[in-house]
This record gives sequence, structure tokens and C-alpha cells, in this order.
Amino acid sequence: MRALPLPFVTSAQPDALPRVVAAEPDLPAEDPAALWSHLTPLLALAQKIGVTQLPYDALPAVADLLDATAVRCRPDAAAYTNPAKGLAARLAGTVPLLWAEGPVAGAAATRFAAQLADRAGRPALAGPLPQVLTAHRGMFTGQLGAGADPDDFFRDRVEEPDPLHLQVLLLRHTPEAAGAADEQEGPAEVPEDDAGPRSFGVTRAHRLAAAHDVRLTEYASARPDALHALADLVALTDFAAVYLGLAAAQT
Repeated sequence: MRALPLPFVTSAQPDALPRVVAAEPDLPAEDPAALWSHLTPLLALAQKIGVTQLPYDALPAVADLLDATAVRCRPDAAAYTNPAKGLAARLAGTVPLLWAEGPVAGAAATRFAAQLADRAGRPALAGPLPQVLTAHRGMFTGQLGAGADPDDFFRDRVEEPDPLHLQVLLLRHTPEAAGAADEQEGPAEVPEDDAGPRSFGVTRAHRLAAAHDVRLTEYASARPDALHALADLVALTDFAAVYLGLAAAQT
């Protein structure tokens, strides 16, 4: 069978940098940046043959977005200005529930769960709203929910490690947010007390987390273009997974 060859940029590493070691000797190590090396030529081909209707500057704009995220999330950026470090800190010592509203956020949540397992050795459950409200509901009533109280007065803090607890990360694509995309530099963390318009699924998610004293963190990309929003969410979560992996390697 003959197939159309697709050019792509290999994710080669400079000899001066340490090689990424695969978890299994028989499996190649995965570079998080390889996603775009493979996805870009596929998107360019789909655009050329008319399968997708991307704007003419869609791919260069994605490259600019990824470059901007790399600058904001660089290792020497202070934690209070680095969104990826902030997200990694929130997820440290937790069992993440990655909830998504819409197909774009759903793809980002699924990839983030895979990156957390591969890069940080951390399990995470991902799924779309509103289905996850039923699928994950039982976890809120167990020891990972309200039963895991880190401020338990009688817990031996020397002999007993800090208990794991749930952390809900809600990813959204909100192109209807008028004017937000023009000034947005990346996915914006939505304040917990934000009373802006929400879908029924998002409202139920906040109510479920609040009813069981489970922290919910929400990130939304207001980019009107789905590809740009995907780049926003994936870039942020990829960096967060790497930072969690680095933190785990140092403990």
C-alpha cells in the first residue's frame, strides 16, 4: 500500500543536554514538544487539500502562542508570575480530577492526564462535563474528599504523611467571552467568586466541589479559534506536568 509521505521536524536534543530516559528500555522517550512537530504538517496538509478551513495565518499564530507561553512558563520565571508553576503547586499532593467543557478542553484534559502519568508518575482522571459529575461523584464522599482533612488536630504530623486529597481542574474554551481574547496572554485562571455566565454543567461542577469542600481551579481560554485555544491549554498543562515531574524527582 502506497501512502503520502508527510514531512515533519524531528524532536532532536542537543548533545549538551541530558537525554530523556524512557520508563521502559524498549519504549522510546517522548518529548512533549513532539506533539506539534507531528501535528503541524498534518494540519498543513489538511488545510491544503480542503479538509479544514483554517485561516491562512493559523499555524504561524500557533507558533507565536507557543513561543509566548514558553517565555511566561520558563524555569527562571518567579512562581507568582509563572502560571505553569502555579498550576503544578496546586496539583502537588493531590489526586487531580480533570474536567472539561467542550471538545477542545476535552482534548487538552485527556493529554494532561497522559502527561501527568508519563512525566510526573501521577494518576489523574479526565472526562467531559456533565458526565464526570456522575462518574466521579463517589470520590467526593470517600477519604479523598471531605474525609481527608489536612488540618486534622489529632493527626501525627511526624509519623503520618500529609493525606492525599482531591483537586478539580476545570478546563474550558469560552470564545463567547467578548473582548477577553484580545488582551489574553494565555489561559486565564477564573476566580472562585466569579459570578459571570456559566453553563449548567459548570454551575453543577462548582456546586458539587463546594458541597464537599473540594478545591476547584478553573482555567479558560477565550481564543475564538479552536486551534489557538487548544494550543493555549495544552502548552500550559504540558509545562505544569514537567514541573510536577521535576518536583517529584527532587523528593
